[in-house]
Amino acid sequence: MITFTLTADPNTRLICDDDYLGPLLATYGDLIGELVQNGISLDNDEIAHKANEFNWDYRNPYKYRKLISMVPLPVSLQSEVAHIETPLDKGLVHKREQENVLLSDYCRMGMGIAFKGRDDWQELHSDHVSDHVDGIKIFEIIRQATLASFHINGLHYDSAVALTDLHIEYIRYVELSAPYIIFTIPVNREDGGAMFTLFGIYQLGKLAAQGYLATYTFRSKEAFSQKREVMKAEAATYAG
Repeated sequence: MITFTLTADPNTRLICDDDYLGPLLATYGDLIGELVQNGISLDNDEIAHKANEFNWDYRNPYKYRKLISMVPLPVSLQSEVAHIETPLDKGLVHKREQENVLLSDYCRMGMGIAFKGRDDWQELHSDHVSDHVDGIKIFEIIRQATLASFHINGLHYDSAVALTDLHIEYIRYVELSAPYIIFTIPVNREDGGAMFTLFGIYQLGKLAAQGYLATYTFRSKEAFSQKREVMKAEAATYAG
């Protein structure tokens, strides 16, 4: 078992399994304060060594699914992000119209990225009145946050992202009456391949939903188009 503190909150001790030490250090780095493994405090050299030993498994987001809830997003950061009014640039989420962007500009926490979400999605007009943020909007917000996080984390813009896996654990409704924050941990390479984000949605200081979204990212839009032509040809043959 591992216990640790964050430098911003040294009085709160958090707990994680031994298997999570690598991803914990890779995600939060210098934000980790005191770190104790099996009752023994690790010095800076030991922490650096363990961090250097770790490599993400890009094809297995399930392995890291507890990382979001393991380190709660500080309420002070949630409050800071909740007051951001500048919208995120449409290019980061692959949109043509700025009005369809559902995220604000962002703040960082280690390799994590926090955005404020919106719910007035112009592309979707729901056929029923809801007293909370609809699930379909939650999915689109997660999708946009994933794309943006990959690019902020270095993914080339001449790429095409295909979704491969999604897991969402809904904990409580996301209410329309209060700001909400989506926090992502992007695990990706600059030139594509298998990658994923871990995400958590926070409102009123509490975790409302968490999960992961996995993708396969083609290294160029041309490569994606070629793959799609093959797939469409196969589908046409079946239909015929």
